[in-house]
Amino acid sequence: MPSKTLLDYITTEQKKGISEAAIRTQCLGAGWPTAMIDEAFAFQNSIKNGPGSPTAVSLKKRSKLLGFISLGFNILSLLYAAKIVMLAGTVVIMQRALVKNVDGSLSFEFLTYNGWFYPVVFGLSFIASYLAITTSLMLPLRTKSVWNKAVISLICILFIELVIQYLSIQFILPINHLSNSY
Repeated sequence: MPSKTLLDYITTEQKKGISEAAIRTQCLGAGWPTAMIDEAFAFQNSIKNGPGSPTAVSLKKRSKLLGFISLGFNILSLLYAAKIVMLAGTVVIMQRALVKNVDGSLSFEFLTYNGWFYPVVFGLSFIASYLAITTSLMLPLRTKSVWNKAVISLICILFIELVIQYLSIQFILPINHLSNSY
């Protein structure tokens, strides 16, 4: 829904008999983005035309689409948060197993064998989760720049996931080879 302040201003100016073009010019001069002004006029026209008008239906469809996209980014952030928790659990389990089975082992000594893997995957998962959360929180603004940032965030998240999968394969292959040799 458009800004209440903007809607109130447009309504007041229309009651004074000022044309839509003049109101648009005044709103642009006051610093309102064009997308928000268009949305406010579309919303006001949908109210005038009734709930069954094409404009009202279009706004409902956009709201559903926004809801689905926002839900998708929220699910992505939850998946990456779960990945971070699972990695932390794996680190703790491996540390406890090493300390229990190897006398004189240092804390988190197992990281010397594969030290780059866990910190990198932790960092990448955190970045992907952060991108998904911030994008989800920005989406209700509905400006063109926010939609562009959402697309860029999605591309970055997909790239990060590809990197994580590649690193996982590089990390798991030597372990499989080692375990198969026994």
